[in-house]
Amino acid sequence: MSCTQGGASAFALTTADRRSLGGGWLRPAMEAPRKRGALQVSMGLRTRLLIGIAVAVLNATAQAQDAGPRTVWAGVYTEAQAARGAKLYADKCSSCHGAEMIAGAGAPSLAGPEFTFVWDKKPLGGLLDFVRANMPPGQAGSLRDPEYAEILSAILKRNGFPASMAAELPAIKADLDAITFVTDKP
Repeated sequence: MSCTQGGASAFALTTADRRSLGGGWLRPAMEAPRKRGALQVSMGLRTRLLIGIAVAVLNATAQAQDAGPRTVWAGVYTEAQAARGAKLYADKCSSCHGAEMIAGAGAPSLAGPEFTFVWDKKPLGGLLDFVRANMPPGQAGSLRDPEYAEILSAILKRNGFPASMAAELPAIKADLDAITFVTDKP
């Protein structure tokens, strides 16, 4: 290194000094690199890889948002779950709501336009909360959450909503809040 006198810089590097310091990191901007080292190549590859991952994540997020909210038309219960729910319904609910879920003994219908009108565009979590807090009369909350989910599955089936091949209706309110009851098929 040499010191300049009367110049703007206190230090000036000679070409030999730059080579001894490892070359590229102190190289002036206008000077072309002599040789790409393994570190420079791996940094470029790493940058391209990170950009590719970011693009893939953004694309997946956009596709999920385009899919819109999940509704009862997406198949949110299984046939087996609805069958278990129908047995529970017959035992715990039919004496008030009727064997066909079309009203009875002063209780509202659980199938048909009256029911679907009330729950249209509302999350299934709200329906679970209502049923759990009020049913069976005088014994509210006496069933386990999976049993309430099975009864809800039977109600969905009776209202003509499609079943899933594999995914059972969850018994957790937060999961049910992500599913919207929509009367009209999208």
